[in-house]
Amino acid sequence: TEGTIIARHDSEPLPAIVTRVLKYSNNLSAEMIGMMAARQLLGRASITQGEAGRALAAWWAQKLPQIDWSGLSIPGASGLSTAARISPVQMAAVLIEGNRIGLPALMPERPDGGGEAGAGDPPPLPPGRLRAKTGTMGYVCGLAGYLTANSGRQLGFAIFVVDEPQRAAADAATDPYVLTVSQPARRWIGRARAAERELLRQWAAAY
Repeated sequence: TEGTIIARHDSEPLPAIVTRVLKYSNNLSAEMIGMMAARQLLGRASITQGEAGRALAAWWAQKLPQIDWSGLSIPGASGLSTAARISPVQMAAVLIEGNRIGLPALMPERPDGGGEAGAGDPPPLPPGRLRAKTGTMGYVCGLAGYLTANSGRQLGFAIFVVDEPQRAAADAATDPYVLTVSQPARRWIGRARAAERELLRQWAAAY
């Protein structure tokens, strides 16, 4: 039987949604985008999060067969799980592919590598030189995106910093009702962000 439409609401175009997801780290929206993409790939309306992750990983392996995708694990599109795995080479391949469809324009501009510079830290990059997305947990820091070098050349990069023993200990002691990051972990994150900024400045000068 046919029904009568009494109301309709069309969402914004996906690029507009992705821009805000990347800027504000909207994890729920990221999960929804991942699930919808996987549903399209599998041709099913009802899928589990595990099925979605496997479908997305398989899509990348088919899309770019020249890249070694072994070890890639996508337990959720938000990246909040410590079971998620992607290598810097794999992430660089994603960024190169994303550059072909205009991903740099959707990524947030970051003047300083994604964190506040402290006393003695390298100075911020000039405005407009860095578009990147951070990923931060206790004892885990990631930064991936695009850097315009001093020469004007655009670089894709992925920096992953992790203290595996400390992260494992944090996972073992995690209280799901406590969302704050411990002070020792915050200090570690600050040092990791300073290392990111230094790498970015070296790359900007070298290339």
